Amino acid sequence: MKKKSVSRRDFLTTMAGLTAGTALACSGAVDSSDAGLGSDGEEDGLAADGSSGDEEITDTPAKVYIVKTDNRLDGISAITSMCGLGFATGKNVVLKPNFNSANAFPASTHDDCLRGVVAALKNAEADQITLAESSGPAGTQKVIEAKGTLDLCAELNMDFVDFDEMPAADWELASFDGITWPGGLRIPKIMRGDQAVVLLPCCKTHEYGGHFTLSLKLGVGLVPKSRRNEMHTGNIRQLIADINGCFTPDLVIMDAMSCFITGGPDHGTVKHPNLLLASTDRIAIDAVAVAVLAAAGSDLLQDKKIFEQDQIARAVSIGLGASSPDQIELVGDDQSVISELRGILDS
Repeated sequence: MKKKSVSRRDFLTTMAGLTAGTALACSGAVDSSDAGLGSDGEEDGLAADGSSGDEEITDTPAKVYIVKTDNRLDGISAITSMCGLGFATGKNVVLKPNFNSANAFPASTHDDCLRGVVAALKNAEADQITLAESSGPAGTQKVIEAKGTLDLCAELNMDFVDFDEMPAADWELASFDGITWPGGLRIPKIMRGDQAVVLLPCCKTHEYGGHFTLSLKLGVGLVPKSRRNEMHTGNIRQLIADINGCFTPDLVIMDAMSCFITGGPDHGTVKHPNLLLASTDRIAIDAVAVAVLAAAGSDLLQDKKIFEQDQIARAVSIGLGASSPDQIELVGDDQSVISELRGILDS
């Protein structure tokens, strides 16, 4: 397939109707009264998602790497070798885990997932690695204390950032035309700057309106807590997608060694696909993860196909990634897994 080279800013403008770079450094308290955007609509040449806006987008399929394993550390080593971590060489890296609660995996990110990813990043000669999170509904400090997260950070020589404790100066306002968050959203600057960003979602259903909680849903931890109740008074699934229009990760590594196929996000019916997924495309990896959940016995696809699911459909409409199953390439060495997921994805 012949590549079409187009700037990232042009792509997002065409697909999502983005206004010219709307990131602004915010001032005052981080609360639900986000101010409007500046009249010039642009600061420091940033697009709405915090990028420089000139990355190349092509029409080549989005790759989703898949490893089947019964050993998480070996699997993470394998999948990071497959997808590559060159983006992290010589850069500071922010890891965004899923610490919705202190409940055991798959409710929250497994410690060995963090150990494996940090080891791989260090092998790729990344600089300082920071774990950053805002837990809810329980307070972040309560969750990390119960999980022993600070001890793990000390073991791995990681910093920890609690978004709940960040001063207002460390947030910035982002928006785009048609965003369903009134006035845009304040997003932590460390998720939008020069450092590399890696998302570490789990794979599970969500019984409180999200339908599933995968990489797109992980963005909820970037929203000021004072505004999160808005998700339960509006279209939660569209609001989830729109958070992701305000930042762009370098990589998503999803731990689907176990998953919830009912319930979620903090408890549910557990199945064990023994899979790890990785991609640079949030839509593509979430689409494949929905297929994983369906293969494990979830009824998510009873009424809607994968690309008809509200989170994914909205993410497509604002130009976040793959827009159909045929724009996704599955890469892995277990052909039975690839074939099964391909069949569900295409159905």
